Amino acid sequence: MTVTEFPLTFRQRWHATACQSGWSSITVPVGVRLRDQPNLSVLHAAIDDLVRRHEALRTTLHDGPAGLVQRVYRKLPLPIQEVPAVPLPRGLDPWGGLVACAAENPFRVLDGPLARVHLLGVHPADQLMVLALHHSLCDAWAAAVLARELVELIRANHQGRPPKLPRPDLQLGDYATWEATATAQDPPAFWHKQLQTGHPPLRLGANDDALDQPALYRSFRLPVLSPTTVATLRKLAIEHRTTLPRLLAAGVLASLRRHLQDEVTIGLWVSNRDRVELRNVVGELAELVPVRVDIRGDPLFVDLLGRVTRAISTALEHRVPMAALVPLIRSNRQRSSGPLFDVTINVTPTDMPGPHRAGDDPSDRLGLQELQPALEYRDFALDRWWDGLSILDYQHRPQPDGTVTGYLVANVTVVPVDLAERLARDVNAQLELVADAVPDHG
Repeated sequence: MTVTEFPLTFRQRWHATACQSGWSSITVPVGVRLRDQPNLSVLHAAIDDLVRRHEALRTTLHDGPAGLVQRVYRKLPLPIQEVPAVPLPRGLDPWGGLVACAAENPFRVLDGPLARVHLLGVHPADQLMVLALHHSLCDAWAAAVLARELVELIRANHQGRPPKLPRPDLQLGDYATWEATATAQDPPAFWHKQLQTGHPPLRLGANDDALDQPALYRSFRLPVLSPTTVATLRKLAIEHRTTLPRLLAAGVLASLRRHLQDEVTIGLWVSNRDRVELRNVVGELAELVPVRVDIRGDPLFVDLLGRVTRAISTALEHRVPMAALVPLIRSNRQRSSGPLFDVTINVTPTDMPGPHRAGDDPSDRLGLQELQPALEYRDFALDRWWDGLSILDYQHRPQPDGTVTGYLVANVTVVPVDLAERLARDVNAQLELVADAVPDHG
């Protein structure tokens, strides 16, 4: 069996060491609903084609004599596990909920396969295919790529034609090699100035003794921002020459103002797909970028928005792999141990590949439909969390109906549950106040 080894990416290395048990339930699901019963050989052929296209689906992680590596196999079977007569769960999004449930079983991170496929029989003429991957091989953007390609490959095999898909420019191993090379270089002087001084912790009344201890993470749902509120916030962002994600980040900081000192360094999640050749790579390419914001003087929200916008733009102009910046952060006396960031902010990109929908192709009788799983976070525990996650992780998700939903994922070993609940309410309450203050709102 032909095998090629590559270094682990920074995020893969964190996944490989975060759980001492070796098992992790941090998974990313891809769901496709089939409203007619296709020939099973068509589905097998589509999965085989998908595996051939993307090395991530043929990758395993290992701790060998030379340390942690990822191994890419020239061939690695990905069988379809059939599960008949599966009941549809109740709720507002039963199909999305079924996708999430089918993908929740943990993976053994080292040595084991990190992908699996289930075909769930819900009704005689209504089935659900779920491709589940461990997060070390896939992020939300990559899941959208896989969903679109899987639909096209099923259609192509069903119709007996070549798929209408471009050849991938790069693979996950190529990215890992580039990251390792870039990480070996000394970061620009900009980052030395930004990260070696002034990185004060939040004043949360947290349990500081737990900062280096195993953590329990719990999710707290953010109140939904209505389409009217979101439209008003988007208008405000345009007026101030910025974007809705940056305005949402400013809202997070405004809601935390009583807990902040004169400066704060947040970890901003970016999709890392700005280069064309990375847009169709399957892998966890999402990256943290440190953003240092000056909040002294108790600024008004529009002033804070300007500071956040400028700070993000400057950080992105100097972006280097996060792995190259960890030693600089750790050289700061206040960050020599514990979390790299107290707060991280993640807004789902709105330019991700869009879904196919049933009826997109008149010649397709399968009624294929990509399914976006319901955004549900279950409690999860991590042994070594501080190099990869924060104490507070704010996640906003713009939805097709114009709303914005989201979660605060909090380390409740460090932050009291009642405080985390209040912080989850505060951020969108702050954004509602901002929208209400905009002329002609409502």
